Amino acid sequence: AQLWDETNGYFREALETPGFGPEANALALSMGLVTQEQALRIAPHFRKIGHGKFQSLVSRGRFTYRFAQSGLQTLFDHNWLRLLDPGWQGAWTTTECMGMLTKGWGDESHPDTAIAGHFSAFLLGVRPTAPGYARFVVEPQPTREVRWAKGIVPTPHGPIRVEWQCEDNAFQLSVRVPPGTTADLRLPPAGRVLVDGREGTLEGLPEGLYKIEMQDVSPDAWADPTTAAGTSLGSGQRVKASSSHEAGGFGAAYLLAPRGEAAKKGYSSGPHATAEVEEWLEVDLGEAKELARIVLEPRRDTPAASGGLAGFPRTFQVELATEPGNYQTAATFTDFPAPSNAGVTVDLYTVIGYPSAHYIRVAATRLGEPARDEAGVYRLQLRRLRVEYP
Repeated sequence: AQLWDETNGYFREALETPGFGPEANALALSMGLVTQEQALRIAPHFRKIGHGKFQSLVSRGRFTYRFAQSGLQTLFDHNWLRLLDPGWQGAWTTTECMGMLTKGWGDESHPDTAIAGHFSAFLLGVRPTAPGYARFVVEPQPTREVRWAKGIVPTPHGPIRVEWQCEDNAFQLSVRVPPGTTADLRLPPAGRVLVDGREGTLEGLPEGLYKIEMQDVSPDAWADPTTAAGTSLGSGQRVKASSSHEAGGFGAAYLLAPRGEAAKKGYSSGPHATAEVEEWLEVDLGEAKELARIVLEPRRDTPAASGGLAGFPRTFQVELATEPGNYQTAATFTDFPAPSNAGVTVDLYTVIGYPSAHYIRVAATRLGEPARDEAGVYRLQLRRLRVEYP
């Protein structure tokens, strides 16, 4: 109690050093020692995390309190994804400081803070609630990037097999409960929940194979409340475009409208007879800021003739600038297939940190499929552009 700073919402490093303590707060979250309200206050204090051991603990802690989007993003940041690169020359273990040390003190292997268990325990969602998985919980945590998962968790009683898929407002899950065990499924509320095709309980499931179908699931069922403060574009932001269709629920300014305002369909360029044209749009953030990610959400109100998403560009660049017109390319997409409804997330983190930008530009040179109600008419169309900050 003496170390909890109620005013600032975190645990102090120590009595003699009253500032935010990364290790103390990471441990508190990962061990589930705080209330949900305290976790909501602690989580935003973690920005750039320099130590691998803290990074893993912070991720685990965020998942523990169902902050899945930021929990997964913590793994995306810094060096974890670089281990998948065949050309990676860094450490292959969970090191003290995310890099091998050549002098001084430091531990080059922290197996207790490795990340593999996060995927089965939180994304797949299988965790024991009794010794030896005699009783276990299945609590999936989908994110924007992870819309399905399947896996096997070995136990003394036999393997637990889980597979789930999240699509729009529907969710399907199958679980095989091994003999001698009991499963509890923790899923969000839904308009309709069926167990093996009929209404049934999600608690105390004995041995067997179960198939769960959920309909009318809220779009915010798995929303991460800790990311909300860092994603909204406030007043002072403006949108310019090479052309803009300002009718029928479309408008350049609607690109930044709150996601819940469904009548504002987003941005649409002027019409073209071919996909091979140049269109661009620019967002003025009002001032230079550090940026973590840019999310491009596709139009959803009317599909393309093929049934896919309409208007999402096929070949385009995302560019950043601190001064007007002085753009640097942050990401390039060539012959890019139409994404899911979640859109495309452009991760801006590099080995030297997060970039600062005053302006964001999306420049397309090949447009996506026309909408079903405008056969042969090509447009650049986005429902929303969202910015996430470190």
